[in-house]
Amino acid sequence: MFDLIKYMKAVAENLPEVGHDDNDPEKKRFHRATGIAQIEELLNSNTEGFNIVAIDSIDSRFMDTGSNTLDEPFFTFMVLKNCTHNDFDAVHQAKIDCKKIVQKIRAKMLYDRANMQNGLEELRTRNISIFTVGPMADYFFGAAMNFTLYEQANTCHNPDEWTNDFTGINPSAWTTEQNEQNS
Repeated sequence: MFDLIKYMKAVAENLPEVGHDDNDPEKKRFHRATGIAQIEELLNSNTEGFNIVAIDSIDSRFMDTGSNTLDEPFFTFMVLKNCTHNDFDAVHQAKIDCKKIVQKIRAKMLYDRANMQNGLEELRTRNISIFTVGPMADYFFGAAMNFTLYEQANTCHNPDEWTNDFTGINPSAWTTEQNEQNS
């Protein structure tokens, strides 16, 4: 099973452009966030260089293909760089540079998929998108990547996990008014 947080931390530690190091406060460039608001708290103008932010989420879509039932979890990470306020050339260059790093990460992920490693065996290229982000926090700009994987969905019902087997519900007995309220 793929773990975005562990994977992106390893990327941040092993990609020279990022150079994350937990033991050096000046090189702490990997961040885990639950959403945009938390990114604002994590990054500040003292954060130099390229930063990777992994969005910690459990969002997914359920798919029934006829022969398979699948969960399609959604993943997002960002590569961000701090820019000088109102320096539009620097902002544009930061977006370009961050996109190049995102593309390197995507290439590594596709390599991992081809070699069936790191939980990326079910990475689908048609579900990868790269887009610009910013300004965030203290004038950070960059690029983000969304992607999905396919995982076998758990669709087994276990009656022991329920306090009552509410099989006595009979929707056909509802009145018209109840049907209208529930639609």
